[in-house]
Amino acid sequence: MTEATIHLPTQNHTATVIWLHGAGDCGESWLLLSNELSAKFPHVKWIFPNAPLRPLTCYDGAEMPAWFDIVSFVSEKAHAETDTASMKASVARVNTLIENEIKSGIPVQRIILGGFSQGCVISLLTTILTTHDLGGTIGCSGFIPSQKHVSVLGQPIKKDTPLLVLHGDKDIVVPVQYGRIAVHQLEKMGYNIAFYEYPGLAHSFEEEQLLQVAKFLKEHIPTLSAKL
Repeated sequence: MTEATIHLPTQNHTATVIWLHGAGDCGESWLLLSNELSAKFPHVKWIFPNAPLRPLTCYDGAEMPAWFDIVSFVSEKAHAETDTASMKASVARVNTLIENEIKSGIPVQRIILGGFSQGCVISLLTTILTTHDLGGTIGCSGFIPSQKHVSVLGQPIKKDTPLLVLHGDKDIVVPVQYGRIAVHQLEKMGYNIAFYEYPGLAHSFEEEQLLQVAKFLKEHIPTLSAKL
């Protein structure tokens, strides 16, 4: 499997979106996002990294793409045994992607980070731990570890990065209360968050979320001509 699936811009490259998939998935499956939005954002380069294969404890050690181990789907145990080592490695990898885009000439304020499920977790963690003040971060159907576990990963750095957090209220994989807890934790850190709950939505990404993502991108990484 390649390191990442990339959807190149069709016009002058002036912004980048880095989007992380969930466990058992791959970057290519999220081309649906860029395929739907590239016409509206022809200046955007889309990067969909692939997580490494790793054994997942919750599936009796079966290997699948994942950003960190899932010990259990029983929430108390899952949070007690958070795989901080793999989370730290995943955050470092995403931070490298961000730095590569900056080196290529993209201003950090025109880089958006996002993800679904496990990808949401790593996106939010990267946002609070990186030294870079990103243009924005989008988290869908995820959570962030407890403050105790975050402190193992590093020292959160307060930034002005705007956050968009989306969660379905019928999610049984990552129940919506964990999204609410994440928002509360992030607000305590001083972040400005737009949080949307979707009635009837399970652990999935649908048209409503796509429209909200498009609105967020239009606000934070519009075409440069639109900003003049």
